[in-house]
Amino acid sequence: MSHPYSDATPSTGEPGDKSGLAFLARSLRRRWRSTAAMTVGLSAASIAVIAVLPPHYSASAYLQVDSRPNVVSIPTVLPSIELDVGGISSEVEILKSRELAEAVAGHLHLAEIPGAKSHTSWLSGLPQLHEMAAEVKDWLGIRTPPPHDRVVTWLMDHSDIKPLGKSRVVRVSFTADSPETARDVANAYAQAYIARQVSQLDTAARGAKTWVDTEIGRVRGQVREDEHNLETFRARHGLTEDDSKLLLPYGQLADLDRDLTHAKADYAAARARVDEVRRLQRKGDLEGAVPESIDTPPLKALREQEANLTIERDGLLQHYAPTSGRVKLIEDERDQVRQSIQAELTRIAGGLQSEAAIAASQVASLQAAVTAAKSGLQGSGDLRVELAGLERTAEASRQVLVTLLKRRSELDAQTSLHTANARLVSPAALPHKPSFPLILPMALLATVGSFATAAGISAARDLKDRVIRSTDELAALVAFRTLGILPRFEPARRPNRLIALSADRSRFSEAVKNLYIRVAQPGHPLPRTIVVTSALSGEGKTTTAVSLAMLAATLGRKVALVDFDTHAPSIHHILQLPLGPGLADYVLGKTATLGESLNNPLPNLAVLTAGRADGFNVLARAERIEALMAELAQDFDHIVVDTPPCLAVVDSLVLARIADQVVHVVRWAHTSREVVKAAAHLFDRLDPDRIGVVLTQVDIKRHASEGYSDSVFYHKSLNRYYLG
Repeated sequence: MSHPYSDATPSTGEPGDKSGLAFLARSLRRRWRSTAAMTVGLSAASIAVIAVLPPHYSASAYLQVDSRPNVVSIPTVLPSIELDVGGISSEVEILKSRELAEAVAGHLHLAEIPGAKSHTSWLSGLPQLHEMAAEVKDWLGIRTPPPHDRVVTWLMDHSDIKPLGKSRVVRVSFTADSPETARDVANAYAQAYIARQVSQLDTAARGAKTWVDTEIGRVRGQVREDEHNLETFRARHGLTEDDSKLLLPYGQLADLDRDLTHAKADYAAARARVDEVRRLQRKGDLEGAVPESIDTPPLKALREQEANLTIERDGLLQHYAPTSGRVKLIEDERDQVRQSIQAELTRIAGGLQSEAAIAASQVASLQAAVTAAKSGLQGSGDLRVELAGLERTAEASRQVLVTLLKRRSELDAQTSLHTANARLVSPAALPHKPSFPLILPMALLATVGSFATAAGISAARDLKDRVIRSTDELAALVAFRTLGILPRFEPARRPNRLIALSADRSRFSEAVKNLYIRVAQPGHPLPRTIVVTSALSGEGKTTTAVSLAMLAATLGRKVALVDFDTHAPSIHHILQLPLGPGLADYVLGKTATLGESLNNPLPNLAVLTAGRADGFNVLARAERIEALMAELAQDFDHIVVDTPPCLAVVDSLVLARIADQVVHVVRWAHTSREVVKAAAHLFDRLDPDRIGVVLTQVDIKRHASEGYSDSVFYHKSLNRYYLG
């Protein structure tokens, strides 16, 4: 990237780099006032809209869900296995279901959406408009759903149910126009879910009991049939129950003795379990180990629930007093669980007592059988085999019936101990602050968005801005050398213009010195004939030409300043000289000698004003003009020629062909790129090294604030080196 004092001349690329953060930063610096005003306006409008938004309140209830609920079902009647309903995700989907939303609507007795009447009251006050809206809906085929469906849909749309991380805690949130509605609906969701779980347990238990009752009826019929067959066989062969033992072979007598021994052992074990249960009931404390034979699944579940409640109570006591509501709630729940444990122990004791009675009857039966078998053995082998088969069949049926009766007893006990697989950890409290709108975050976001919008509009405006603002843009636009920049100067027709132009140690004079040095091509002396032109009027070419001439004169050079802009002359105003005789008078032959047309306002400076040029034609007087330039070149070190704009007339093109150097003036932040390109195209047949461009009328403060590279030569720290 070139700067005002560099000869580097990039020939490609879009001027000024219209992309990236650098462009955006320059745009914001240039238009910071409009950007700030737009940001303030947009922010104020956005905050006003946010302030009038209707508030919404959110309340949250927290549920702890077990992914393996204690559900009694048919498969647990015989084999005891655990079930998994799909984990926490499945429970969350159940909470989001339409069925649960309908249960919440029924629990809260919601016949319509809360607040719906207030939103539509203005329409109900206009019956004709209301009827017209209904007719339009009918014509469009829009069917309004029933109020119940609208309520259920509203509940589902405004609820937010999700698990907390990887825990088993589910947050049930609801958003409504009033805090009371948000709290009530969130709690109703939690209660409806727990009630649903209990209902599922009851339904499963009733199904299991129905299946067991059916099986008991069937097995009882089978037992009666098997015992009837056994009694029929005995009656047909004249055997009593005691005589049937005589049909047993000697080998089975030993089996009877062994069975009797096992029966006695089973009876002793049953009695021991009954005694152990009684002891536990009297003790009333199950914190220690419980025998495996007594610790049934319901008892395990109750003990685990009691332990969890005890742990939770101990944790609450670290933060709350023993008399606090939460601690009392946990203690009441633990007392209920302990009562359930006592009830379960009573049921287990009853079952074990029944088992002991059955075992005792089996011992008595086996003892009688052994006694009868020892009194004598008789009968044939076929009768023994058939009788033994009938007895085994009858015994097997009786064992199945006993098992089913035990399961029925367990189901009866479990039905009274049903608890849901979820509990309410924390009910929803009444929200005191709205969850929407969040004034401060939304206001900050609106401010940021407003600034981004304002910055985008400023950038868009600059993208459409086609004027030249730096020598970097000039260098990227044309193939000519950049000669630097000239700061803004006073208007050309001020009375003190001559004094100001000759002032030394000003920013402008230093910039003119730099331009004077750079007008020469690298490796060549300063040119004799310097043509100053521009594309449009008002770009500062006359000021530049006068400044170059006066500077060279103060350096001791003999300088001729020629005002070739005969269409709109201005040098005579700046230097306070008469308009004629001048250039036109001499070229048209109205004056005999060149000396009669020259003026000397300053030492070493001769000025040839435009003169009176009615009908002056440069092309028709080209030979005369070349002779004039040659004559001036004999007497002066420099000839500085001020020409009219090159896009207006051809005068500057004619003089450019005989000039040693052409200085093309471009006005900062005013001349467009298209104009510069059009002007440069006029000089495309000339040697580019003979042409240089200079940026004039630069507002140094604005130029520096926009961050261009050539602004560093006008840094504030350099001000002490200038007088003005």
